[in-house]
Amino acid sequence: MKILWILGVLLLTLSPTAIQDFIRQNEAAANARDVAAMVRFFAPTATITLAQPDGNPVTLNVPQYQALLQRVMPQYRSYRNRMVVSAWHQTGDRIQVNGTTYEAIDSPRLNAAANWEAEVQQNGDRLQFTRVRAYFSQAFGS
Repeated sequence: MKILWILGVLLLTLSPTAIQDFIRQNEAAANARDVAAMVRFFAPTATITLAQPDGNPVTLNVPQYQALLQRVMPQYRSYRNRMVVSAWHQTGDRIQVNGTTYEAIDSPRLNAAANWEAEVQQNGDRLQFTRVRAYFSQAFGS
């Protein structure tokens, strides 16, 4: 079973505290193995581009992506996701976070990998992804 990993760069216009809160919430959702809890940070109008095994991408909005997760994820015993922030740098009101997200699906047949980037804004006490680009590919084991 191959290990799934995501290498991502986030360009944020948030305070360091908001970033830490996002990471903590992301990890809490991951530890609960609740994929939908992680997706709740996405703005409903955000789009997610998934790369198919044949190389042709398909673009989904967040409700479509949530429906896909509801259909696909129950097939697997669990789903693990953990974000590890390797570095972050603030210039004015913009924060760039370099991080790696490790993911694995407990299945003898399936793991997946993705690269993604996002623009995030703070709306009250909630972080909102206003633009998300994700590149998702699946690697099937034997």
